[in-house]
Amino acid sequence: MSIVRLAAAALLIAYANTAPAQDLMLFPPSTFGQVVAPQTESLLGDVQLEAQVGAYNNEFISNYGPNSVFARTGRAVGMLQILTNVGHAPCTGFLVEGNKLITNHHCVPGILKNPQMIEKGATSIAAVQFHAGFLRDGLDDGVKTFHVNPVPLETSEALDYTVLQVLGDANAEFGALELSAAAPQDRDPFWVIGHPMGEAQRISREKCQADSPALAKQRLRHTCDTLPGNSGSPVIDAGSQKVIALHHAGSRAGEVNFAVPMAEILAQSNVLTAAVQPPAAADADKLDAEKALAEALAELEKLRGERAAAALVPPAEEPVAEPVAVPAAEPVAEPVDTGASRRDILRQSQAQLNALGCDAGTPDGIMGPRTREAFRRFLAESDVALKVSDLGTAQALDAIRARSGTVCAPVVVAPKPVSRDAEPVAAPKPAAPTYSMAGSWRWTATCPLGQATGTTVYRSAGGNSFTGTISGSSGAGTTRGVLSGRNFSGTETFGWVTNSANGTLSADGRSLSLSVSNGCSVSARKN
Repeated sequence: MSIVRLAAAALLIAYANTAPAQDLMLFPPSTFGQVVAPQTESLLGDVQLEAQVGAYNNEFISNYGPNSVFARTGRAVGMLQILTNVGHAPCTGFLVEGNKLITNHHCVPGILKNPQMIEKGATSIAAVQFHAGFLRDGLDDGVKTFHVNPVPLETSEALDYTVLQVLGDANAEFGALELSAAAPQDRDPFWVIGHPMGEAQRISREKCQADSPALAKQRLRHTCDTLPGNSGSPVIDAGSQKVIALHHAGSRAGEVNFAVPMAEILAQSNVLTAAVQPPAAADADKLDAEKALAEALAELEKLRGERAAAALVPPAEEPVAEPVAVPAAEPVAEPVDTGASRRDILRQSQAQLNALGCDAGTPDGIMGPRTREAFRRFLAESDVALKVSDLGTAQALDAIRARSGTVCAPVVVAPKPVSRDAEPVAAPKPAAPTYSMAGSWRWTATCPLGQATGTTVYRSAGGNSFTGTISGSSGAGTTRGVLSGRNFSGTETFGWVTNSANGTLSADGRSLSLSVSNGCSVSARKN
């Protein structure tokens, strides 16, 4: 390694110890979508991207076997790429149930408020991708890419978290991490799994633990090594192997990093739920009952043995008292598991109602009119002695589970009567005017996370087909499409990202309104 790269590596280690984790790296738009990118420097700085150096305790997770607890836990963690109009930045995100993804607010959508990004002229987020299975630097074997809706399901700048929806079934292949509402304790051991510097997945576990005190000002203080790109990494409790906090920042003043406790996020969230824990008290009661039963049975066997031995002794002059019979121990009832929340019970009830043909809709644990109507139909068809207001209780769930097959009859919608009147004969339509996309168009795009302007020049590709070039504040791209009458359908490509676009020309053929699959609405006017 040259002296220059050794110096850069040393600078990187110093950077890991002092710089906030939310510091960004920015790469050219042309490399968006590439997991293994040829770029070795950030557009926002001159720090070389190096692997582990010196005492930096953050190792590649590929050092461990694929069936190790570290590798299995890391499957749900991936690299997040956020494409803006000036370049793309890497963060980390992780999957939870429902194909949802958690990352930092300062990654999405807060990247547009980063002072360095504002200085670069960033105004909009064009696309977000999640790359799962990126385990070895320089190799993209086994990597699977999922598109992510850049509009958050839920976000909080104060708690620095964002929940996004993954497009596709990522949970089926990469699983999901469970969230813990437990309060971190001083010196608890942790793991932090992520993609620092946008590189292959790494784990920080050496010297990775809660500080003392563990909590201060609604933040978890921890000593796990992180770098830019670790933003959005899960802080995993080594004991329960559940996510106990969301890493989000480092300290420039000392040897400690910061994370947002998952308990704080779960208390505010309407879309995230904690993993259900069996109540400790019930476990203790069960053990006590089992111990008492074992002791009673042992005492009974002892008395039976003494009685059998007494039968072999000749009777004395005094009558021998019969041993007192010890009644068999009463069976101990199993403790009732009260850990399931009302929302979990309702979700299971909805799924079972659907299986019985009662149509409760998506099993999301939310009680709406459709779910109540499904339960009302179930009660009417099954003759169960419950009320609609009992929906969401354990008693109602037991009653639903007790049924099988099809309980609710399908709803039959009566067909509309057919008019016997003769259809009026339509007057001949005038010949439609001829429309064309050829020419220069000025456009304005209003997107979920910003606005862009520019010019598109269309050329005829034969028949009703057209191709074009795009230039503007969102970068350079290409387009192609087909015009059928006034209806236009086509695609727009920026770098590695292709979106579909559909729209309609005005009657005079000089205005065009488009809806793009990335959520943008485009208004264009022919020059």
